[in-house]
Amino acid sequence: MRFSLLLLVSMLVSMSLAGGPYPADLLTVGPLRYSRIQFPVPHAGTRIPCGDRAVWSYLVGDESTWTHSYRFREIDRDGNDVIPERAIDEFRPNYNLHGRACVDGMRWFVWSESFDGDVYARIFDSFGDPLGPAFTVADQQDARWDLVTLASGAGRVVVTFYRDREPTSVPPTDLVMRVYSPTGTLLSPLLPVANHQAPYWNEPADTVIRDDGAIIQVFVRFGGAEGCQTFTSITSPGFDHVSQSPITGAGLAAGGFLYSAEVGLRALVAPVSPPSILVVPLSSTGQAVGPPQPFLSTNRMSSISEAPDGSAVISVSDTNRPRAFWFDPFDQLTVGDVDVTRPTDAPRRVGGRLAMSDEGVIWTGFADTSSLGEPGQKHMTILRPIVPGDMTGDGRLDNFDIDPFVLALVDRDAYAAVYPQNANIIDALGDMDGDGLLTNFDIDPFVDALVNGP
Repeated sequence: MRFSLLLLVSMLVSMSLAGGPYPADLLTVGPLRYSRIQFPVPHAGTRIPCGDRAVWSYLVGDESTWTHSYRFREIDRDGNDVIPERAIDEFRPNYNLHGRACVDGMRWFVWSESFDGDVYARIFDSFGDPLGPAFTVADQQDARWDLVTLASGAGRVVVTFYRDREPTSVPPTDLVMRVYSPTGTLLSPLLPVANHQAPYWNEPADTVIRDDGAIIQVFVRFGGAEGCQTFTSITSPGFDHVSQSPITGAGLAAGGFLYSAEVGLRALVAPVSPPSILVVPLSSTGQAVGPPQPFLSTNRMSSISEAPDGSAVISVSDTNRPRAFWFDPFDQLTVGDVDVTRPTDAPRRVGGRLAMSDEGVIWTGFADTSSLGEPGQKHMTILRPIVPGDMTGDGRLDNFDIDPFVLALVDRDAYAAVYPQNANIIDALGDMDGDGLLTNFDIDPFVDALVNGP
């Protein structure tokens, strides 16, 4: 009865709508299930999530003039270009890109001219069109070109930079910031982040902006007998109060922030030896409330991307093996040591910075450097959460999935021949009742999900 019902639904609504094999190989990742699509791209680069897209920025060189510039494009969850390639700044041919952010639909890029040049920013809308020309964030009297970071949240964009020349403020400050609205309106004067105390100097690491607009930054203080030490700095929502405090002992450098409602704010730090990453619990004002705890047995962290529920994916950029680790909101490792590339295609792989959307789609890029004297091929891998019942592997449950669902129930080998990329995860795709297997018991929930939604 169950099976005849599904066949009847198939005949009535599919009407030969069954799609062909989806051009992707599929990857099962422990308790997390993702479909993976991989394709060649012209340049390696850095990604940030922006809604259901990845904003992808990368370097382009001009051999005739020995200059370089940066471009960006936007890619959806299927690898399609939503916004084609365009220049971040078409008027300045030689600069270094430092930060990217997506806030309230605006795309921000911050860069500096090569070798002690001014720091600029430019804003683009959701169609990829600039809101205006680039504007100056700091001139070379204010900033050191290679120490600039960008962060966004709560309707604010924060640009932090190191000052070559000490301000006349008391106490002297070498790490400062400016705060903007998403559309580029300056919201603050030049604000202090970290005090300068010779022979020490401070370098920015990461920034988190609380819902009330308060700004918490983690930075590293170098110099002296300590080598390095990690501090936090908090600025009030009205920009009228700054406090600084050490959160680690000597020899620990900052890596970034994590946040979840269940645990609160944490900082990731790394000792020089042994290679590892530690997590430090912080109060809502950035104060350490416990000693550093073991987190991950590597110090080659490449990027952090968090989901709305506080879970996170950490990418590691070990040469020849870009990989990723999934953590729940309580800092527990749920899936570890996942290769995000195809080893057979790229015997020597570098890269692995990733971006994760709110829906859990992950974009990550890497380069195959196996060819001597050649830059190598560039690739992008997209990991997409599997939707139960999505038998075509396109990330959606719809009428196109009816015929392949029936086929997988009747003849798995025939289904695998039509959809070879899904052969190893038939049960993961077709399991509708949560028992981990595709059986006749999945028919009714499959029909219900088609009619009423998943």
